[in-house]
Amino acid sequence: TMRPRFVIEDQPTVPVLLEFDVIGVNLGTVDNIFSPDPEERSYTLWFSFNRKATILLHTLSVKHSGKNLILGVNGQKMGVHPIDNAIANGVLPVLLSSVKTEEQARYLYDELSQSIVAIQYLLAKEQNK
Repeated sequence: TMRPRFVIEDQPTVPVLLEFDVIGVNLGTVDNIFSPDPEERSYTLWFSFNRKATILLHTLSVKHSGKNLILGVNGQKMGVHPIDNAIANGVLPVLLSSVKTEEQARYLYDELSQSIVAIQYLLAKEQNK
């Protein structure tokens, strides 16, 4: 199971959003406008959060404007979101800094998607006890 966690760049040991907060993920690409090669892409994961985490994300994005939110998966830094304005919609795009190929991006997306579904299932099961 892959466990996505998010930290503020100057507080790398204190996760502010956990795998339990994530309710979905999507994969996207961004053109690299600085490269003459149109085949170069940067990959982005778009994370969706539950209601409670959406409120927290909004508060964090206001309080920590100008800093970065760092995505860690199982303790490994995978990507970054520069906080340049308030995030009120509960959706966080993360540029995958450590992923260089489409194959790697799709693998990470597939594994995270499956993990998020499993985590949400177990969380719902635990809450219904």
